[in-house]
Amino acid sequence: MSYTADQLPTGFNYQFRTKAVNARGVSDWSPASIPMITALKPGIPINIKLIKRSASEITFQWEPPTDNGGLELTGYKVYVAEGSGPYLEVSTAPTKLNPTIITHT
Repeated sequence: MSYTADQLPTGFNYQFRTKAVNARGVSDWSPASIPMITALKPGIPINIKLIKRSASEITFQWEPPTDNGGLELTGYKVYVAEGSGPYLEVSTAPTKLNPTIITHT
């Protein structure tokens, strides 16, 4: 069995419960579902560009994605690859207080 709840406001948690019905009546409540949020992953950050560089430092910036998935962005994850090597996470950075620039030395 399934049910689709549509036109729900984005960014809210919802829980669902059901009852079964037959000729004798209606059952007790089912256990509640896990909380489910009406939101998606955010879009891709855009316009990444070099701001400055030196022999030991690179500074770059980007703009937030045009689609936040229905929830306020809380930060970014930054990854770096040397040459054609694998991308490794540098840090979980910036936040709303520092939304666009990260410097890594």
